[in-house]
Amino acid sequence: MQHLHRSLRRDSHLKHYGRLQYTLFLKGIGLNLEECLVFWRSAFSKITDDTFNKEYRYNVRYSYGDVGGDSNRRGTGSRPFSCQKILTEHPPGGGEAHGCPYRHFSVENLTQLLTAVGVKDQEVLRGVKEDKEKQKFHLACNRYVSCSFMYSLLAIAMGEFFMYSLVL
Repeated sequence: MQHLHRSLRRDSHLKHYGRLQYTLFLKGIGLNLEECLVFWRSAFSKITDDTFNKEYRYNVRYSYGDVGGDSNRRGTGSRPFSCQKILTEHPPGGGEAHGCPYRHFSVENLTQLLTAVGVKDQEVLRGVKEDKEKQKFHLACNRYVSCSFMYSLLAIAMGEFFMYSLVL
C-alpha cells in the first residue's frame, strides 16, 4: 500500500486497479464513504471537481455499496482485496502501481523501494531478496513488517527514555 500511496502523491493519479485496491484498503481500515471521497478528491489535485465527479466518484461509491445493483446495495459493497488476490489477479502493466511489490517488482526495484522507505539492515534486505527469489512473497512482506515494527518500537522506547531522562 505504501507504494500505491507514494505513486498517488507523486502523480496525483492512479489507474483503475490501483484506485480500486487503495479504495478498498481505505474502506477496510475504517474510512467511511464521505472521508474516502474527500481523500480521493484531494489526492486528484490536477483535475477539476466536475471531472472528478463524472469520472471517479461513482466507482468509490460503488466500492462502498452506495450505488449499483441490488445485490451490491444490500451488501456492504466490495471487500478489501486479500493478499492472495493481490498476488494472483490483475498483474500491473505499464504505468500501473497496484499489486504486490514483493511479487511484481524486480529484485533491484524492490531493494530501492525498501531502502527509500528506511530499511537499512542488510540482513533484512538479503532475506527479502531470498524470499522473493523462492517466490515466498508473504515471508518477504513479513520480514519488512517485522523490521519496520521493531524500528517503531525502538523509536518509541528511545522517546520514552528521552522523556524520562528530562523528568529526572
